[in-house]
Amino acid sequence: MLEREELNSRAKMIVKHHAIMAAGFGLVPVPFVDLAAVVGVQINMLQELSKLYEVPFSQQRSRSIVASLIGGGLPFAASAMPIVGSILKLVPVVGSVLGGVVMPGLSTATTIALGRLFTKHFESGGTMIDINIEKMRAMFRTEVDQAKAEASEVEAEAKAYKADVVNSEKVAVSA
Repeated sequence: MLEREELNSRAKMIVKHHAIMAAGFGLVPVPFVDLAAVVGVQINMLQELSKLYEVPFSQQRSRSIVASLIGGGLPFAASAMPIVGSILKLVPVVGSVLGGVVMPGLSTATTIALGRLFTKHFESGGTMIDINIEKMRAMFRTEVDQAKAEASEVEAEAKAYKADVVNSEKVAVSA
């Protein structure tokens, strides 16, 4: 197994990579597709963190943990925000703009918070089985609040990456 500092450094890279992807998927203009994609990114992140820390991974268990933390772990208004952000995209023009503003930031913050929470849990010797959801919910709220401050930086990286991809596709098509 890697040294603690190396593990922590790799975990941070995994979390940041997935936060950027979550921000990008938060920009998807199709309602509910954005939510499904973000949850998929978050589960993939948990799988990579499990592999890094040599913790057995269960996709079904990780889905229920993510749903419990995000759906039931935040106050109602905050837990409803991803759904509201996605539903907003149903409203022509204005809805896409508003949903596009809400979803990337919230997707980024919740992904960073989940990543940090699981990194701490795995570093302390925890597994996917011994998670105390009630205890993690309180920690998750704190992590989301802290991650919101960083979300704009990650969102900017996601938008820059998306612009690079779009520009490279335009060059490929015109060639």
